Amino acid sequence: SEILKAEYDEVQIEGIYIYTKKGEETKVFDKSGKEVDIDSNKAIEATQNSKYYIEKENNTYNILNEQFEKISKTGYSYLELLFDKYFIATNEQGKTGVIDSEENIIIEFKYSMIQVITSKNAVQAIDFDTGEVEIYNNKLEKTIGMKDMSILNVNKYIKVYNEEEEKYLHED
Repeated sequence: SEILKAEYDEVQIEGIYIYTKKGEETKVFDKSGKEVDIDSNKAIEATQNSKYYIEKENNTYNILNEQFEKISKTGYSYLELLFDKYFIATNEQGKTGVIDSEENIIIEFKYSMIQVITSKNAVQAIDFDTGEVEIYNNKLEKTIGMKDMSILNVNKYIKVYNEEEEKYLHED
């Protein structure tokens, strides 16, 4: 079925909206084809938690609530929902940490990268400058830290190791 008529010079889907351009005129539509009143320089991404959305405007990310109201006071250079009410965020200095929806710092902004360890209830925080890698559990508590750590996912556990040692963590 047709959502929008094929009358636009450009059509782009960004997050939850469809952005169109015809000549110099831009319009924004929801996914059902209804025009919405939103700045065409903003993109709003849904998250896996229906309570939160992420807004990107001019390379700055903010947390929105379910009514699309901005609830973060700080603009971040990157923002991604980790789980529940926790977000991986990158500050203006390019350091990454974890905050909650009220912007309380859960994992300090000192890492080059924080990412989920595939299909496990854990995240790894990496500092490229020092080679330090830390693993945080699903309660965002630090469980282990190691220099130049490698990670191997196995059925019910995670193997972490470097040239000097290896340790095993249960998937929880």
